[in-house]
Amino acid sequence: MNHTFYKAKRSRVRTAFVLVGAAVIAISATPRSASAQVTQQWHAREFQDRVFGVDDAVDIAYWKDESKNPPKEWVYMTGYQTTSTGATVFATYKYDPNDPGPIATSVADITYPEIAGQATGTNRAVAIAIDPETGDVYVTGESIDPTGADGLDYVTIKYDKDLVPDEDWEAAGHPGAVVRWDNPIFAGPGSHDRPVDIALGKRFAEFGAPQNVIGITGRSNGGPATKYDIVTVLMNAVTGNPWSDWGDVGLGVGARSFNGDADGNDSAAGLDLYWSGGIEGEAGLYTIVAGTTRYLHSGQPNDDIVTIQYDPDGNRTGSGWTNVYDGPMIGDDVATAMVVNLKRGGVFVCGYTPHYVAGASASSGGGSGTGAASGGGGLRR
Repeated sequence: MNHTFYKAKRSRVRTAFVLVGAAVIAISATPRSASAQVTQQWHAREFQDRVFGVDDAVDIAYWKDESKNPPKEWVYMTGYQTTSTGATVFATYKYDPNDPGPIATSVADITYPEIAGQATGTNRAVAIAIDPETGDVYVTGESIDPTGADGLDYVTIKYDKDLVPDEDWEAAGHPGAVVRWDNPIFAGPGSHDRPVDIALGKRFAEFGAPQNVIGITGRSNGGPATKYDIVTVLMNAVTGNPWSDWGDVGLGVGARSFNGDADGNDSAAGLDLYWSGGIEGEAGLYTIVAGTTRYLHSGQPNDDIVTIQYDPDGNRTGSGWTNVYDGPMIGDDVATAMVVNLKRGGVFVCGYTPHYVAGASASSGGGSGTGAASGGGGLRR
């Protein structure tokens, strides 16, 4: 996924940080002006010291350190590099938006943090999230099982704001601040678990400090019977351990799976976590996941867009719900992204769906659009 983050200047010039390949481009523009000029401020190309194969940047995030006076801004990029052994490894970079020079000079204490599951294997970051209060950095991706007997696993690493592996995660028994999740139902070289998105949330309590939670979603191979399912995993952001509020229902503590009724391949597109005070439904931390699922229609399987809400206990019933969108035409409907807007009170999912083209068959053509789903737990249209 690619995100664009903006910073405001006194001159009302805004700077967008755009992720392109294995590089970051800073572009400035004057908003709301008929004669607005767009100018490239700088271009930082990384991974150029790796000449062994594909290097790719996959996600970018922005953080403002409000503890500084004046506040200090940073940009983080994550992706993967190819090594001399042919393996791909996680790589995350930190930039000063005003100084895109070599990493060693733009941020003096930067290193090249990497995760490698094996000497030769696939290890690819897919998404990054930053705690807006502390600057802690969370990177998730897929990594080949280190034993070599299994496929890809969900892997998440936590850094502090300077990209040093988190000491609390290491103290909790996660060397290198790396947490790995492997589907316990299906094992073997083809048992791939592939995350697509990461999000942060807070659970508030009547007494004591709120607890930070990490949510990761993607697709996981549940075996020949169900094929790939949408699997969402919650973790305690302080320790990296499974989120205990979601008990074990077969995938381990903190994990939930969704399988469409056609037992086909299902895949996630995004997720978000939000707190509801209980105005509607049960008070607690809710998890929203959107994706694509295989459903039966008059005995015929097709892909539909699915939006899922898990209640604070990880249930899809009660305050949880499931919404399936089947477009008006025959064919596959596919979700590509989602966002939760609490002020608007809804979940907004975008994707593409077949549409009718004059003079063509009813099942041909394609279109895109945005829809809204609603349900309990404080969300409504």
